[in-house]
Amino acid sequence: MLKFKKRFILCLLLLLFLLLPMLSMSAAEPPYNGTEWSILLQTNKYRMASGKKPLSMIHQLQTAARTRARELTVLFSHTRPDGTDPETAVIEAGLYEGALENIGMGHANAAAVVKAWSESPLHNASMLGGSYHIGTGCAKSDTSRPCYVQLFLGWGCSTTSMRLILPDKPLTAHSATSIESLGIKVVAACAVHGDSYMPLISEMCGPYDFSQAGQHIVKVYFDGFEAEFVVNPGTKVEKIQLVPTTITLTASQPSAMITSTVLPETAENRSLTWTSSDISVARVDEYGLVVAGTDTGTATITAHAQDESMVTASCEVVVESLAERLTVYPEQVTMVLNQADVTIYPQKIPMEFSNPPIRFTSSDERVAIVDDRGIVKAIGNGQATITAQTTEGTPLSATTKVTVITPTVIFDPYVLHMAVGAPAKQLQVKIMPETAPQEVVWTSAKPHIASVDENGLVTPLAEGQTEIFARNQDGTGSFCNVFVSPMLTEITLSHYELEYSLGARGGSFMSVQPVSTQPRKFTYVSDNESVAKVDSNGSLTTYSLGEANITISRRMGAA
Repeated sequence: MLKFKKRFILCLLLLLFLLLPMLSMSAAEPPYNGTEWSILLQTNKYRMASGKKPLSMIHQLQTAARTRARELTVLFSHTRPDGTDPETAVIEAGLYEGALENIGMGHANAAAVVKAWSESPLHNASMLGGSYHIGTGCAKSDTSRPCYVQLFLGWGCSTTSMRLILPDKPLTAHSATSIESLGIKVVAACAVHGDSYMPLISEMCGPYDFSQAGQHIVKVYFDGFEAEFVVNPGTKVEKIQLVPTTITLTASQPSAMITSTVLPETAENRSLTWTSSDISVARVDEYGLVVAGTDTGTATITAHAQDESMVTASCEVVVESLAERLTVYPEQVTMVLNQADVTIYPQKIPMEFSNPPIRFTSSDERVAIVDDRGIVKAIGNGQATITAQTTEGTPLSATTKVTVITPTVIFDPYVLHMAVGAPAKQLQVKIMPETAPQEVVWTSAKPHIASVDENGLVTPLAEGQTEIFARNQDGTGSFCNVFVSPMLTEITLSHYELEYSLGARGGSFMSVQPVSTQPRKFTYVSDNESVAKVDSNGSLTTYSLGEANITISRRMGAA
């Protein structure tokens, strides 16, 4: 390249890459909530299953991600509410380097949103890219729909050391239902950004088997470094004491409580499971409450230790003659509006050859009605109580609680961004409850902008915005906002080499087709700002003699 004493040459290279990270040390543990930590955990399990290294949190990037999550509740877009690009949030947090961004809305939990990102080619590419660090954010909108974000950066980073942060509670074989359940944190020292944090996952560990007796030493591996932690065997249950050990249930006393004591008190898992040898005689709940069944006789109630000790203790229950009563099945039921009816079955106790005549009534016929056979029909949303009453002999009654709901259509995604000429995209819906029919009718509010077929496949046709509707059989449903932008067809540089006099100013270096493509999607970087700088609009200013390379890159490589 030629060099001149009083002028310089600027070479513009059109490259789609992000800037190398600048030095930004941080040793503080990042701020995060349970969902944000879980997003990192799920992302790292997915990356390692795909043959990639796990990512770690740094304080500044996590701060930026939480900021972006809150902003998504106001404007769900890769543009911030103030009109700037997402990487400005990273800069505000103290990191002067590019970042990739994934966003999502409406998913039930961390696992669901990571799965959705993995099924989208652009989002998946961001998650499986060559990043080193991640920030995760989760915030709820005014409509309580959660918004999620991932920010990725850190190309060129390297690990200088690795250590573990163990929880305050003892690590025992009982508590170790999985590596993830132990709550161990991995701290990796980055040569560029300082300490970074991630949850320990099983894929980072060497062989282990907590079902085997004895002490367990588990090796942890990350980026060429090794650490270990110890899981000790827990104290087992030796004895269970029950009071009383015999019970008699009668019409005047149809239930009784069994009190349990698990020894020793230092036993790691002191939980019990309760069983009955004959539930027709006596039933028992998870707390040791015993209730007479439908028959007289004897049953054995047994308390089982839930650890591997297999210790048990028993109580004998005798059920004598019981008073008459009426039962119904089911005792509660949820019905879907305009779907199948439900039948209520009454039964007199003690059982006889035939039930007495029964009359059924509804507490609210605006919600549900019932006929003389016990068949319940849903009428409207809400709750109603269906009462079964005997009309002969001893007056007896029993009730069934009925809840009526309308099927709800849940979209995934709720917002879809497409470009004219881009491949069609598949929308997914889930109908709740799952017992409701899963068929929907698909329509587009503006089919000339984006059309949809009978399976929810959306095809972008023209620039603009429309809604894609999915409706139930009764006409109710939901919609997805679809934004169609013109496809970027051409990027042209006005010059690839320019010469300027000292103190000169230059205009934009590029044009795009179609014209409506927003210039904010590109960033301009000078490798020698003492010679020349370029602002966000592509305008150049010179400061001293010399030469500089101006790089134009597309901002925010994620979708």
